[in-house]
Amino acid sequence: SKEREQLRRAIHIVGESLAAPPLLAELGMQVGLSTNRLNRLFKLSVGLTYAQYVLELRMRKAHDLLRTGDFTITEISHMLGYDYAGNFSAAFRRFFGVSPKSYKQHL
Repeated sequence: SKEREQLRRAIHIVGESLAAPPLLAELGMQVGLSTNRLNRLFKLSVGLTYAQYVLELRMRKAHDLLRTGDFTITEISHMLGYDYAGNFSAAFRRFFGVSPKSYKQHL
């Protein structure tokens, strides 16, 4: 359907812009859906609201980047759009139950 394709485009846009994902309203305009409809489609199709989806993508990407060991926590935080490594670390801890530093040390 048309909405399925619009959601696919939205997911692609978000995946390509994790460091600075568009606001939900901006994304809706880019794909031709209202803010409410787009958020509802995320919830129905992905099981997460848009904000939850962005957080999930960022945390999964952080997890992958920490596993490679090629980047510092500060570098990863900036790559994912966090201005402060402390904010990234707090989000990572809330999401995974362990700090990124502890996670990296236990690899």
